[in-house]
Parts: sequence; C-alpha cells; structure tokens
Amino acid sequence: MNWVALVVLVVVAYLISSFPSGVVLGRWIKGVDVREFGSGKTGATNSLRALGWQISLLVFLTDMSKGAISVGLPILLSGLFFKQGGQDNTPWAVLPCGLASIVGHNHSFFIRFRGGRGVATGIGQVLVVSPLTMLMTAILDLPILGISRYVSLASIVGCSLVDIFLISNIWLTNLDPRYLAWGFAVTLYIILSHLDNIDRLLNGTERRLGDKVKPVEPEPVLQPDEKLRK
Repeated sequence: MNWVALVVLVVVAYLISSFPSGVVLGRWIKGVDVREFGSGKTGATNSLRALGWQISLLVFLTDMSKGAISVGLPILLSGLFFKQGGQDNTPWAVLPCGLASIVGHNHSFFIRFRGGRGVATGIGQVLVVSPLTMLMTAILDLPILGISRYVSLASIVGCSLVDIFLISNIWLTNLDPRYLAWGFAVTLYIILSHLDNIDRLLNGTERRLGDKVKPVEPEPVLQPDEKLRK
C-alpha cells in the first residue's frame, strides 16, 4: 500500500466532490441559490423543486460523476500504487476515497461545509465498483420511488438493497468481498444523512417528488432586549 498516494487520492476525492453543482448551476443558469429553497440541500432532489428538471438532471449527473471519479481513480491507478508484492489492496484504497467523496458532497469546503445527502454521488461509486449491483438495485428501487414519490424513502431502501446485492455479487460476479467494507460504510453514511427525512416520514410530513417548495424563511433578527429575555 502506497500511503502517500492514498492520502493524495482521498484529498482529491474530497475536493472533487466538494464542487457544489446545485449551487453553481442554479446561480449560473437561473440566478437562484438552491440553498434558499425547500430543505436547503444542494443535491438533485432539492434542485428539482427549486430549479426544474433540466437543471436537476445536470446536477444529478455531475454529482454522480464526482462519486465515479473518486473511486475510479484508485481503481485505475491500482497497478501503480496498490498492487504490490502479490497483494491487491485496491478495495482498502476505495474505502477511504469513497467516504471522502460522500463527506465532500455533504459538507463542501466551498460552501461553508453544507451540501446534499450523497445519494447521486453514491450511485456513481456503485456504478464503478459493481455495475450489476446498481442495475439490480434500480430494478427494485425505482418502483418504490414511482409509487410512493418519496425520494428519501427510495434512497434509504436503495442503500439497503446495495448492501444486499453486493453480498450476492460476491458469488455471481466474483466481486472482491473486501468491497463490502466500502459498501457498508458509504451506505450507512448516506442513511445517517437522512435522519431528518426519516423523522418526517414517520410523522407524515415528508415532501413528495413534485411538491412545490417555498423559499426558506430567514430567522428573525432579535433586538438586544429580546436576546436578554431569551
């Protein structure tokens, strides 16, 4: 294992994934800051509500590409840095790069550590590591999205399906079982980023796909005497 190369790739994965595509495309094309609408997140779902499906599709593809590049680089460069002495440590290199990618997307350095929830970025990673896993997940998960119209529910279920199908593809496609560590870590992180969605799903207040959103109302500015009473 070339640790210097790994550290560099982890930093690159974080910085690439920190690119706030929803904010940049929203401001550039429509002059709108997606963070001022709905959930305040910068991903494709909130972009759809605030910016329309065309820009949302661009955001989704960009965010997906960030994840694909982040895990694709250690796989592409594995022969140089991670396959040494008869050992292949590529799966252990993919793990921190994949996590750094999700962290970068969810907590972007460029927008004061705000961001999305990592779903599209995670999809890009799965497409690179195990395309069949992504296909199998989509076949079962897209109907859930279509019927319920809850993107958050489909995202959470999809994360669970990814883990299940990664396990099955160890036998079906001879996938290296060490990739399970990457899969479990990334999907758990994405699920944890949906804790507020889970609460709204349980309370029946979660937004459905296609629902309109209003701009986020700014917090009221308190006068000095009001602050003292608080």
